[in-house]
Order: sequence, then structure tokens, then C-alpha cells
Amino acid sequence: SSDRKKLPAAKEEVDALMELIKGSVIEDPTDLKNFLRKPGNLGVLHIACHGIAAGTNQTFGYHLELSDVPEVKINSFQISAAANFIDCPGLLVFLNSCQVGQTGATFQNIGGFAEAFLKPGRGPGAAIFIAPLWSVGDQPAADFSLKFYESLKSGDHLITAVTKARKAAQDAGDVTWLAYSVYGNPDARYER
Repeated sequence: SSDRKKLPAAKEEVDALMELIKGSVIEDPTDLKNFLRKPGNLGVLHIACHGIAAGTNQTFGYHLELSDVPEVKINSFQISAAANFIDCPGLLVFLNSCQVGQTGATFQNIGGFAEAFLKPGRGPGAAIFIAPLWSVGDQPAADFSLKFYESLKSGDHLITAVTKARKAAQDAGDVTWLAYSVYGNPDARYER
């Protein structure tokens, strides 16, 4: 049903992030691939949507559902092919989408969204990548990301920001707080 598809906390999360980090929103989800080809001097890429693990093929089975329209989804190979982070040193990528932190085997190596963003087809990869390994609750996921960004922006190291974010999500009472996989230097700090 369409009610199952809605993520009310994700909308609130994005609105709050726009206030906190003064970013911009890609209104049309089909524009994501075009944006990734020429992101400019991007510091943070945050995506909040449904993530799906379907079937046994872990490489193609994991995808981001960018809207309620089933055809508007993107997998890690599409990200890797499109991403061009040449002008994005220190990029932080946060996929707040169920199950997309998992990896899967490809013909040549390990695949998945972590691989796609950390080692894209062109240019250097992200310095930090965050995504949940399993399904997460809408509100605890939003609580995690908001506390993470607040902590990072206040000057905390990555490891401290993640710890505070886990505590914020844990207070919601489910296991979402344990789901997040974080790749990056634990001593990294936010720099404007």
C-alpha cells in the first residue's frame, strides 16, 4: 500500500538537515544520476529513502527506491558509473535507507553501495560512508542522522558523532541504533 511507502520522519529529517547544514534538495529523484556526474564542490550527500534487498543476487538486488514509482530506483553499479567526485575532497555520503550498507560479491570484487561511493568509476571516492546493514525504523533512523550531523557540526570527531547518534536512535527502543555501518577515519572532523 502507499501508506507503507511513506516515510514521514524522513521528510522531517531532510527539512531539519537543510536548516542544520544549509544544503539543497534534489526535487526530482530521476535527476540523481545527472547530479552525481557533476556535483560540483560537494561536502555532504545525504539520501533518505527506502532501500530494498531483493532476491539472491546481492549486487543487483540492493537498490534505493527514490520515489513511490517502482521504476525510479538506482543500484550500486549505476552509482559507480555516474559518480564523479573529483571536486569533492572529504565527501561524506550518508544513505539513510534500509539494508543498503550490505555488500555483495561481483565478478571482480566486493560490490554494493559502500564500494560504489568509496571507489567510484571516476575520481576519488567518499572519505566517509554511512548506511544501515538491515531494515531500520523511520523515526529512529531520522534521530540517528540528526544527532550525527549536530554532533559532527559541533566539532566532535566522527567516532564521537556516531556514538551520540547511536544513543539517540537507541532511545527510540528498537535495534536501529546497531544497524549503521560507518566507513571513515574515526578522528575525522567536520570542516566548513
